Amino acid sequence: MAADAGKEIKIYGEFACLHYGNSMHKVGDGTKASFMDKDILKNIANDAIKEVMARNKQAKTSKPVTVIVDTNGATFNDKGGEPTIKIAAMTFHCLVMGKKSGWSKKQTAVIMERDPDGKSVVARVVEFPKKQSASQMFDAFVALMTFLRASYDAAKSAENNHEDAPDDEDGEYLSIMLS
Repeated sequence: MAADAGKEIKIYGEFACLHYGNSMHKVGDGTKASFMDKDILKNIANDAIKEVMARNKQAKTSKPVTVIVDTNGATFNDKGGEPTIKIAAMTFHCLVMGKKSGWSKKQTAVIMERDPDGKSVVARVVEFPKKQSASQMFDAFVALMTFLRASYDAAKSAENNHEDAPDDEDGEYLSIMLS
C-alpha cells in the first residue's frame, strides 16, 4: 500500500478487461430518486452497451485495460500501466451487471460515474475474460462503498459529536448505495 497525503491507500482489486468505451446518459429527471432507481440504471447500462458495441463494430475502439479499485476510487490503466481514466471515489455511482440479460453472458459490466452536471452519468463499458473477474470487481466496489460510508460516518461523528446525522442527505445516499 502506498501513502497519499498521509493516508494509506488500500487496493480492493485489480481487474484485466477490455474497455469498449464511454457514453453520457441523463438519469431520469435528474432527481435523487432517479439516481437510485434500479430500472433506470439498468436501462442506461443496456443503452450504453448497445452504443459502445455498435461503435466498436465500426471502429474497433476496444482496448485492453487494468481497472484498479482502491480507496481513492477506480483507475483504468492501459497496457503500459499508464492511467487513462480516473474515477474519484465520491463520483463513483454504481456498477451494473445483469443476470439474465443477453450481454451478461459476455461478462460485461457498466461502471457509472456521476457527471458534474448533477443530472447525468458517464457509463464506462468493460468486458471481462472470466465471469469470476466480474464478480470480484463487484465485491471490490462494495468494499469501496463500505469504506466511504465508514469514513463519512467517522467524519460526521467528529463534526457533530454524535453517531447519527438524520438530516444529512449524503448519509442517506451512501447507505442506499450499500443496500
